[in-house]
Amino acid sequence: MSPLSNVLVWDVKKGEMVWLSPIYPGLLLTVHSAPWHETGHRSEVTCILRSPQPNFFAVGYADGSIRLWDSTNETVVTVFNGHKKSVTALAFDDRAPGLLQARKIPTSSSGISLPRLVYTVCEAIATRLLGSTFLLQDRRPGLLLTSSKDTFLKLWDLTTHHCIQTVVAHRSEIWSLDVNPEQDLIFTGSGEGEVKAWRIDRDAVKDGLKETESGEIAKMIHPITNLPLGSNHRVSQISFHPKQPYVAFQSHDKSIEIFRIRDDEEVKKKLARRRKRAKEKKQEKGDKKGPEITAMEIDQDDEEVPFIDKFTPHVVVRASGKVRSFNFANETTSQKNIAELMVALSNNALEVYNIPQPTKSTEAPPEATRNHSVSLPGHRADVRSLCLSSDDRILASAANGH
Repeated sequence: MSPLSNVLVWDVKKGEMVWLSPIYPGLLLTVHSAPWHETGHRSEVTCILRSPQPNFFAVGYADGSIRLWDSTNETVVTVFNGHKKSVTALAFDDRAPGLLQARKIPTSSSGISLPRLVYTVCEAIATRLLGSTFLLQDRRPGLLLTSSKDTFLKLWDLTTHHCIQTVVAHRSEIWSLDVNPEQDLIFTGSGEGEVKAWRIDRDAVKDGLKETESGEIAKMIHPITNLPLGSNHRVSQISFHPKQPYVAFQSHDKSIEIFRIRDDEEVKKKLARRRKRAKEKKQEKGDKKGPEITAMEIDQDDEEVPFIDKFTPHVVVRASGKVRSFNFANETTSQKNIAELMVALSNNALEVYNIPQPTKSTEAPPEATRNHSVSLPGHRADVRSLCLSSDDRILASAANGH
């Protein structure tokens, strides 16, 4: 990602520009081509995200626009305009049903080549439009979620190329967001240290744009509650672990708060203990000789599980310097199923921390331990990006101008 208006793809080992193969998504091919740039558009690039379909990238800009780029021909597929300030975060929804990519092919008997058009359709069968046949190809994500410094959270339909919902998420700028692996929960972070949780209505996503009984369009994103953090600084990054029940928040210069997501059985046990304590206190204040608490009363499941009870503070990772970015490792490191967190610091150091498994209530609370550290002089400027090879053997880092 260029610090200005261009998007560049580089092979850091050869120092050459590359592009991503549409046939083999993991293959980088060397080319001598111009960067991704739309003529007349000079706004700075603020964020970039690769879609689940490898050929497409969403790029956010400082003027509030989002462009969907096709890497095969280095062209803009569509432009989303709606945000009034800089775009801060992007997220694709790869579970939207019925959204397919179509390619226009010639049907004229004269053999004249027709222009190539690429866009999305919602039908699961081949359709005809103006005498041209459309062939269904690979599935692609149907929704794009964006946040901006204008305090808005927007949901875009990649089929109609329109915004289908706008949410005033915070009172101040939104700096970060992430969606859980099940894609039914969103966390957003503001410049005032506020974290909000939002529910994605999968049924509404499946049904598409439909009117309710009151005549309004059914909403797909619904507010849940706030999640308290230990700091009121700007929430600069939020990240769910791709496989384990963890979510991490960075709202302090040198620390990262990691919350553990409780499973249903653990939450039910917690609620049962809470009911038991409440009944015991009630009996102590009233008739101490009253009826005893039965197991059925303790195990009753008529109470709705509070959302806040599903998340509990797990560990705090305290780095040796100011944190610029972090990321969870996709794989665990040992038989104990210990997760790893990679942290990039502003002094160009890289650190890897082990996130331990939860302990019993009677044991000492778990602590994160630093497993690896790379602090040798390398870049002469702040590290901007990290990338780990598929075999977990090579780590590439990129800095401003290097």
